Amino acid sequence: MKKKKFVDNNQQYNNEYYDPNYSNQQPYYDDQQQYYDNQEPYYDNQQQYYNNNNYGYNSYYNKNEQKGSPLKKYFIIGGVVVLFIIFIVILMNMSSSKSSSKKDTQKDTQPTYKDDTKRIGNSTFGYLTVPGEWVPLTSGAGSNVIQYSDKDNDYVISLAIRYNSTVDDFVPRFKEQFHELGYSLTQDIINKDNTNMYQLYGRNSSGTKAVLALCFQGENDIVHYILMEGPDIQSPYFNSIPYSFSYTP
Repeated sequence: MKKKKFVDNNQQYNNEYYDPNYSNQQPYYDDQQQYYDNQEPYYDNQQQYYNNNNYGYNSYYNKNEQKGSPLKKYFIIGGVVVLFIIFIVILMNMSSSKSSSKKDTQKDTQPTYKDDTKRIGNSTFGYLTVPGEWVPLTSGAGSNVIQYSDKDNDYVISLAIRYNSTVDDFVPRFKEQFHELGYSLTQDIINKDNTNMYQLYGRNSSGTKAVLALCFQGENDIVHYILMEGPDIQSPYFNSIPYSFSYTP
């Protein structure tokens, strides 16, 4: 048998030689090819595995993207809350400004005393202190009443007496008379200069006019009553004029 003649490094044999052992090697190579063929499904399975995992990761991130970051949600919610708080603060400031403006307007329209005052009345009726600019009212005033008012006739003070009466009889009739005129009066008892006085005050049903009265028993079965009328019961006129009463000028 002749030796094999190699053609190149791949150890391919020259076709002109024949080696009976060569055919015996062929099953070996066939088995190797089958081995590699059998490995193909394994790699295919591995590729499918990675593809599945890649889909899983993509699905995970896509879902998170759709849901949004929790931190981003917190920022959005926080921003809405801050805007709501700012809106409430602005409304409160606007309400406070309106209230303050209303109070200032009311304050500007409040009546005030000037430095000059005067005493009105006589020894029978007693005396009161009123602003110097107030003028007497004569129309409709009876002989048992002394009345003064401001120049606009908004506030009126009446200094009156009732003969042959007691204060306990007079007060119920007085309350009933004003009740018929639409007033709801509150009744208290105060003491001024050692004299007990009935104090009655209230507003009419429409709230446009207020009254305050002091009723007390005088000498010789005389009942004195002082009546203050006007739009604002909190004015200085209500708080001072009726309580300035005395029997002396």
